[in-house]
Amino acid sequence: MLTKKIVLGVSFIGVLAFIILWNLQINFRWDPRYCDFINSQFTACLGIFTLDLLFVFFPLFFFSIVVCFLRDEIYIYWKKFTLLYFFIYFLIILFSSWKQDSYLAVDKMAMAFYLTIIYTTISLILITYKSIKLRGK
Repeated sequence: MLTKKIVLGVSFIGVLAFIILWNLQINFRWDPRYCDFINSQFTACLGIFTLDLLFVFFPLFFFSIVVCFLRDEIYIYWKKFTLLYFFIYFLIILFSSWKQDSYLAVDKMAMAFYLTIIYTTISLILITYKSIKLRGK
């Protein structure tokens, strides 16, 4: 069972992993335009792809801190949404294009950014709605 502390810990590890990989990207100057799985840039592309996947851990960490101080009903409501959203998020990022020259005009990093904004907005609405609904009880 995913308790509040487990979700908080996993999101904290995700944020740390993002920060570490971001620093590696800056230090080694990984460039997504040169992602080619045939040459030695494979590890650079893998690092950039991991950054796209880990981008959503910032709002997850923020909301897991918020829900730690709220009632369990709100946490369970938010957790169900988060698990479903993360599954969809990872599938979309996995199958989105590396570059903007495909049929979609959005690359992986932009897609991760937009999906993170959507996750943040929906989470904020769900937590607020459930908090107001439970306040009356």
